Amino acid sequence: MGGKIPGGHFLRDRRGVHRQCGDHCVLRHPGQPQKEPRWEICTQVRMVWASGGTFGPLILLALYWKKTTAKGAVAGLIAGGITDVVWHFLPSTLCPIFGLYEILPAFIVCLVVAVIVSLCDKEKDPEMLKEFDTYKAMKD
Repeated sequence: MGGKIPGGHFLRDRRGVHRQCGDHCVLRHPGQPQKEPRWEICTQVRMVWASGGTFGPLILLALYWKKTTAKGAVAGLIAGGITDVVWHFLPSTLCPIFGLYEILPAFIVCLVVAVIVSLCDKEKDPEMLKEFDTYKAMKD
């Protein structure tokens, strides 16, 4: 039932959920023929995990940087997401740095864009600033 793929094994349960050793999951209908090789599924899962490079900086900025704004977060989310997808498809033969896993460039671009747009945004929500100070003043 399970097959061998580069980097791990796939195990199939009765619902058609494939799990690679580790924490990757891909859902597939049990009756659906598998059109693409399993390594392509792993590539897609890897790309989904790389999208964490887009959300990570926003979570950190929202928790620890008072000047983060909604416009900055949205701009960072869009820029990081685009970087994630574009970086994935850039050929590493063009430049060796394009062989780098896309989570790092997406993280950096999202962080930089979110900070720049937040600094340029003059409309800070006073209620959010007050709430941030309240939570920051709380003791563990």
